[in-house]
Amino acid sequence: MFQKQYSAHYNLPDFGITGQTKLQASRVVIVGMGGLGCPAAMYLAASGIGTIGLVDFDIVSISNLARQVLYGANDIGEKKVFLAEKRLKNQYPDINFITHDVMLTAENAATILQNYDLIIDGTDNFQSKYLLNDTCIALSKTLIYGALHQYEGQVAVFNALLPNGTRSGQYRDIFSEINDEVESSCAAAGVLSPLCGIIANIQVSEALKILSGIGASLTNRIYQIDVRTMQSRVIEYNTL
Repeated sequence: MFQKQYSAHYNLPDFGITGQTKLQASRVVIVGMGGLGCPAAMYLAASGIGTIGLVDFDIVSISNLARQVLYGANDIGEKKVFLAEKRLKNQYPDINFITHDVMLTAENAATILQNYDLIIDGTDNFQSKYLLNDTCIALSKTLIYGALHQYEGQVAVFNALLPNGTRSGQYRDIFSEINDEVESSCAAAGVLSPLCGIIANIQVSEALKILSGIGASLTNRIYQIDVRTMQSRVIEYNTL
């Protein structure tokens, strides 16, 4: 079953069965099962990640449905992590899904994240992003950041282990402190639904590259796209 389901990867240059076996042995956690977390979970599972953690405390609301593609109208009021696990397990029964029905806090973040090889940021507020960043640094874990705002999205890889044994830049290199006014405006600004899938799948692509050891990840760089013009760019940033 495993070999047949993921056979499309086997002929990829520098990947093959070896790369797929690495994915099967990997443990990845998604924090936030919303607009980014839903498509990220779907494509991590579709790619054959062996263990996938799902972290969220929220329930489905009607306003979620345009962006959060694992849920439907009949799911309103139900817990996101359990719905996501059920849908994904039905399609990918060989994958181990672990649900964390909690809000990530300073008290529980290290306990949850320490059990995973890689952390994917599906959060939508600055406080959670700083918490993820700081916890990943404390645990020496790699964080794949993603963010959405109206028609624009961003992806970066923070705190990745580099060939020289040091770690790459972090979230605080770009956003040194919380700006309450910016956060309030982002919350009310909206987002174009398909942008969620675009950014989430770039995050997953970064995860697969890191876990399988192929390509060059977005370390000390940030990818940005504006879907109104389909212009994208990769910007290098200075580390602290």
